[in-house]
Amino acid sequence: MQYLIKLLENNKYDIFFAELPTFIGKISEKQRQELLVDIMDYYYDHNHFSEFQNAFDLIIGDKLNPNFNIDHWAPSFLSLVVLRWPVIELFDYFIKKGANVNFISDTLAFEKAEDLEFEEKHLLFGQYQTVLDFAQIKLDDKLSCDYNYGLPESEPEQSCNEVNNNETVTINKAEYLELQEQSWYLKDLVHTSNLIDYLKTIGGKTFEELSAK
Repeated sequence: MQYLIKLLENNKYDIFFAELPTFIGKISEKQRQELLVDIMDYYYDHNHFSEFQNAFDLIIGDKLNPNFNIDHWAPSFLSLVVLRWPVIELFDYFIKKGANVNFISDTLAFEKAEDLEFEEKHLLFGQYQTVLDFAQIKLDDKLSCDYNYGLPESEPEQSCNEVNNNETVTINKAEYLELQEQSWYLKDLVHTSNLIDYLKTIGGKTFEELSAK
């Protein structure tokens, strides 16, 4: 499996997609789960959804259960999808592949027995979470963090739609990257908020709501 990961690390996506069918039959279920996690955590790009969908089809196949805990702040694979790419199209794909919107993950699943008592006393959130729980935790964290984005001194003097494409301004690289960071942050906020609403429409519940039944 390390060969496949190396291809992704070196941005050799075309070779990865081409080689995956040859290797997929040689790796265990656990390795397939690890590969899914690595792709979603580090390498997935929704601009190439169709290619990655074909790869996920091969990795998941007919038997792989996409409902599993992971050793991560996002405690399940589906929660990791929400963390990295909260896009309804991608989320729906994994639901159709067998992911349970109300799978209950255990945030302490990978803690050593001798550390459990300490960790249980210092949990910031509940030990058990659904993907809806995690999505709300993520959104609250995003909204509460201080990203140090300065406010403009005044409103824009005109709409971006009113500007001639030939007009230019000059900014330094740091300013440009800050604008990119802000854009990505706002996009993540909107997509996560929309996904929370969507989760509720398809029957997503919090752990508390499930426990009350």
